[in-house]
Amino acid sequence: MLVLRKYLGPSIDVGPAMTAKILTPTGKVVHCSTYRPLSPEELVDPVKQDHMKAFLLMAEEQWGTCLVRRQLEEVGLINMPDSQPYLENQQTGKTFPALEEEVTPETGDK
Repeated sequence: MLVLRKYLGPSIDVGPAMTAKILTPTGKVVHCSTYRPLSPEELVDPVKQDHMKAFLLMAEEQWGTCLVRRQLEEVGLINMPDSQPYLENQQTGKTFPALEEEVTPETGDK
């Protein structure tokens, strides 16, 4: 089952390398290593859009519409890198060059 949460950025020095800070529907910030962005199809789904609006309303109730530095410091979000979710279908030759040969688990075993 899909649970909407908000990606807040990487968790520095917490868990595996891809661990991220995630805002839960209850307004808590947790560290997760398993997460994914919504797909383009999910982003235009009216039901998912309603869930996203409800989630944003909850976040505004918890945090207000304008965060102050103290609130950001409480959840460790000061000086966070600006990160965007990765979507495989957005790759181009510039972002991920084509490989000349297929890479398999056996590659390099010769």
